[in-house]
Amino acid sequence: MKGKKISMVFILIMIMILIAGCYEASLELDFDEEGSMKIESEIIGGTYATRDDMNKAFWQLKIIFPELDLNYYTRREGKNFRFIRHDPISHQEINIIEWQEEDGTYTFEMEIPAIYGEEEDSDDLFLDIVVIMPADIDMANTTNVEDNRARWSIRERDLHKNITLRAFTE
Repeated sequence: MKGKKISMVFILIMIMILIAGCYEASLELDFDEEGSMKIESEIIGGTYATRDDMNKAFWQLKIIFPELDLNYYTRREGKNFRFIRHDPISHQEINIIEWQEEDGTYTFEMEIPAIYGEEEDSDDLFLDIVVIMPADIDMANTTNVEDNRARWSIRERDLHKNITLRAFTE
């Protein structure tokens, strides 16, 4: 058993559901050789999200999760906001991420839990996830791979089942 771990990444993913209006969300995980990562997240307000909606959501996040003020640089620009972690965090502190290094080969896995009980028809983007590995990626379960970067675009229609993201280096 992994034990109880605080997962700020998971919390950020889940809280994005609460934001009023349409938006796009992205998460970037930049790994080093030991499996520690720099984390950066951005939420971009869409056409139907007002500046006030996004301002309210930004302050809700900061009040609900003091972790944001303690460990993240937070920046609000109009209808967009960013969270950038001050210091790298170990993969061991995030319960939805598995990381392994063996003889200079790195393996990344991230499981996003099912959110909906039934399949949705929406093709709207739920979350864009970019993973940067410490070496060039040999294989990933996405077609969007360039050198050491892999990008997954998770759609709302996919949120009725667990989603596992995988990448392996050469």
